[in-house]
Amino acid sequence: MAADLNLLQPDFRAKVDQLLQKCKDQGIEMRPNEGLRDPFTQDQWGFALDCFWVVDGQAEWSVKRLVNGKNGFQVYAAVANQIGLTAGGLWTSLKDWPHVQMSRAASPLGEFTLEQIDAAMKSRFGQQG
Repeated sequence: MAADLNLLQPDFRAKVDQLLQKCKDQGIEMRPNEGLRDPFTQDQWGFALDCFWVVDGQAEWSVKRLVNGKNGFQVYAAVANQIGLTAGGLWTSLKDWPHVQMSRAASPLGEFTLEQIDAAMKSRFGQQG
């Protein structure tokens, strides 16, 4: 299922559009497959995205396979880093090649107060239980 990029935060969405276009300019098609997640799945509410590499119309998940001398995930991570995003493939441990995010913090608590996080969650997902 394709991710709905319209649910991403606008400043992050602009970076994602730039990322996908720069990859495409290098002959790499990356397809978004997971964007906005509810707070029970992940806490990067609209500032994170996962993509997969498309080769011959099929999802390709290898970080070693080369097509025309390039690996899609490696290009994706390098471009993300160049435009100021955090690329999961460049993390020093537990590499997450499909993942990019706007925030460098592991948790929103690194950048927002609990009150700001609570207000954003209620705005996006409604009141919980």
